[in-house]
Amino acid sequence: EGRFLDANPAALELLGYDHEEIPDLGLRSLLDDDQLAEAFGILAELKETGMQKTPSEFRLRRKTGEYVDVETKSSVIFRDGQPYAVLGVGRDITERKQAEAALRDSEERFHRMFEHMSSGVAVYEAVEGGEDFIITELNPAAEEATKVGRAEAVGRRVSEVFPSVREFGLLKVMGRVWLNGIPEHHDTRLYEDERISFWAENYVYRLPSGEVVAIFDDITERKQAEAERHELERQLQQSQKLESLGVLAGGIAHDFNNILTSVLGNAELALAELSPSAPARENLLAITQASRRAAALCRQMLAYSGRGQFVTEAVNLNALIEDMLDLLKSSISKKARLDLHLKQNLPLLEGDPSQLGQLIMNLIMNASEAIGEEDGVITIATGTRECSREYLRRSYAQQDLPPGLYLTLEVSDTGCGMDQE
Repeated sequence: EGRFLDANPAALELLGYDHEEIPDLGLRSLLDDDQLAEAFGILAELKETGMQKTPSEFRLRRKTGEYVDVETKSSVIFRDGQPYAVLGVGRDITERKQAEAALRDSEERFHRMFEHMSSGVAVYEAVEGGEDFIITELNPAAEEATKVGRAEAVGRRVSEVFPSVREFGLLKVMGRVWLNGIPEHHDTRLYEDERISFWAENYVYRLPSGEVVAIFDDITERKQAEAERHELERQLQQSQKLESLGVLAGGIAHDFNNILTSVLGNAELALAELSPSAPARENLLAITQASRRAAALCRQMLAYSGRGQFVTEAVNLNALIEDMLDLLKSSISKKARLDLHLKQNLPLLEGDPSQLGQLIMNLIMNASEAIGEEDGVITIATGTRECSREYLRRSYAQQDLPPGLYLTLEVSDTGCGMDQE
């Protein structure tokens, strides 16, 4: 019937009763209805087997109404060969149950946090002495950031899922953290291919279990912005160098132009005094022509330096190239051949013909030098291109050029080219 016959002092202290109250105690006074059936089931089993094989856990109600968790194991006491009573030995496991409940609550909170964190979280297990790691867990934010699903990644090596981590240093960081237990902060690319470049800011640490955890945030946009800023700084520095050169060139050109004025003036005065048949006349004519070409060059240098003006007019680019053909052919290597691909019906451009001519000449001379003494072909091509504002902004840091149709001039050669640097 579940009545108590006796209890030792430890049991009485646990339940809060006095020894005199034992006859009034039984299973019904200590157990709630939901556990009574289990307790009487154990009593029935004991009558058949004589001993309980595995312990049971019950919540016993104390005299104060509070509950205590107890782990019990029971056996039968026989008298004259017949079952007489049951001996129950109990152990207070209240603190353990509370700790288990706290652990479950903590695990549940961690799981919720793990699932809902905005940062990516990945857990790894070391293999090959920390040379590589197996992915054991990914949260949804990590799946979203890396575009790799949990089912696809868990159980596989990091170097297999993200081959570029070995190149970009993350595996070495994880290996150091696994060996010495010191957390590290590291920016790395997880992967970069034709589809996507993904940069992550990682905080890597080691768990007491030996697993390595990486908490990371997507910083791809920040890295791209930094790269663009560095490129703009490089363009600005280049522009400043050119500006300094322009100031230097302008000063030299100004002084040189004064000298040329004197040379040209004296040559023209000398021509005026010579007869048409004088032998020196051809020499003086050559001096005046060279002086005028040098003066045109000085005007260009002054215009570049901001101390003069360009002479701009409507220019037919194809006609300009064709007019220069004889000069270009005489300037290049004898083994180089000029090949023209000029798009017909090009729109006119506004520019300084002498500057454009010098630009074309410089490109052709560079191509000829690349070919050297070998046989080769120099190709001059003209055309048009529809340019967006973004493309123009990347190419010309100091000018906000409008989008639209632009002329193109391309000079290519079959020479040695340039090395990567």
